[in-house]
Amino acid sequence: MAAAPVRNFAQPGNILGTLWYPTAVPEDPSTFCFLASVRECPVKLLDASDGRLRASYRIVDHRERQIAPHSMAFNSTASRLYCGFQDAIEVFDINYPGEGERIFTSPSKKSRSGLKGIVSSLAFCPDYSGLYAAGTFSSSLVLFAENSQAEIIQSLGGVHGPITQVKFNPMQPHIVYATSRQSNTILGWDIRGDTSIPLKKFERPGLTNQRLSFDLDMYGSALVTGDQDGFISCFDLYAEDSEKPSLRYKAHNDAIAATALHPFKPALLSVSGSRHFNDNLSGTEDASDSSASSDVAFRTRPRRSFPVSRDTSIKLWTFASREANYQVESHLSIENE
Repeated sequence: MAAAPVRNFAQPGNILGTLWYPTAVPEDPSTFCFLASVRECPVKLLDASDGRLRASYRIVDHRERQIAPHSMAFNSTASRLYCGFQDAIEVFDINYPGEGERIFTSPSKKSRSGLKGIVSSLAFCPDYSGLYAAGTFSSSLVLFAENSQAEIIQSLGGVHGPITQVKFNPMQPHIVYATSRQSNTILGWDIRGDTSIPLKKFERPGLTNQRLSFDLDMYGSALVTGDQDGFISCFDLYAEDSEKPSLRYKAHNDAIAATALHPFKPALLSVSGSRHFNDNLSGTEDASDSSASSDVAFRTRPRRSFPVSRDTSIKLWTFASREANYQVESHLSIENE
């Protein structure tokens, strides 16, 4: 089934990420908005109905260049916006656009503790304690508190790759999940105890540099993720063997970059697509010169190889019920032509 987007908001550069306002619903126009991180632009708060700019939040480096954050998160009360980038987190009061307060996360002369690299993922604890997790492309994952600036509350170990997503369990706020690039596992920690090693490991094929996200349902009982082979895996977090998928099925013919559960209904959205380079297309061509002598060795130069895609589609999956362990009932496919 081919379909055109209902709304299309063109931007002047590459889009690094988007984030819905936490209470956004179409019935309430005041909340129906989202954030967009666009390269070399301020963070934009856009109206989801018509795309108009409601507010912008500037992150400027020491050379007066605009920085687009790699990660964004609202705090628990949705009053402040946290943006992660190289060695720092910028904090904005959502009601006062402009420039925010910068928290430097890298180690300093006063303190050796810190967080090096690009802050690639942020997530707030749902218990309104002000605790939040921050992960980096340098494989570091730590916990901060809103009132402690850059002081590390706790470090989470066992990650072996650039972190692409971190998320708290909505009903068990002491449980944290994270995943990384070039990793076959989604890791889980209980921050009430020893966090030097993960408490849980959820396996799925993911040895790729592409982001493969996961999602949790509102009850904190199910974890859903896609993998590089086009399969979707559903884990029952309350089962004794929770580290084994209760359901795994073929959904796409390419890597599944994103999966998202509906907050209230037994429905799942999946998005696939990745770049592939066909080695057969890359050849060589002679750079010969007709005036050169026959005994001269001519060099060859490689022909440029262009990426191709196998399956760029969005699918909406519906399930019989939560109690039925998410058995697939039907699905709707929207392909990009």
